[in-house]
Amino acid sequence: MDNYDEYKFLIINKDTNPNISGVVNIKHSYAYGYRCYYLSAPALNSTTNITFAGMYFEGNNPNYVGSFQYKDYKPSPDNVYSFELAYAQAALCQQIEAPSDSATGYEFPRGRSKNLAGSHLFYGLLVMIVILALQ
Repeated sequence: MDNYDEYKFLIINKDTNPNISGVVNIKHSYAYGYRCYYLSAPALNSTTNITFAGMYFEGNNPNYVGSFQYKDYKPSPDNVYSFELAYAQAALCQQIEAPSDSATGYEFPRGRSKNLAGSHLFYGLLVMIVILALQ
């Protein structure tokens, strides 16, 4: 949970068997859903061909390639979220904010913008650091 009372979590599949993938079920009563950004690699020890949210770096080019992607999850009627996870993959998930009455896109009184574009790089780096640390 962060300073804004939002739940965020990281799910990591670091199993050494490349045939292991599946679904992680988490029971939580939050009704609006979760948005997950995936970090994927061909293998646990990969140093190339790593993507975050559908984007990757090619060679020495400092600009990312690919289109930004995420997956939204909604709860089942009994409040279970089923998150898909493949081999050598991690998912950084955060709450989808409840609809607001504000046309400005800001939540008051906090004044925090709902535009998360500036924080995706931070999350990507955080996930990569965690993955590398766990190897």
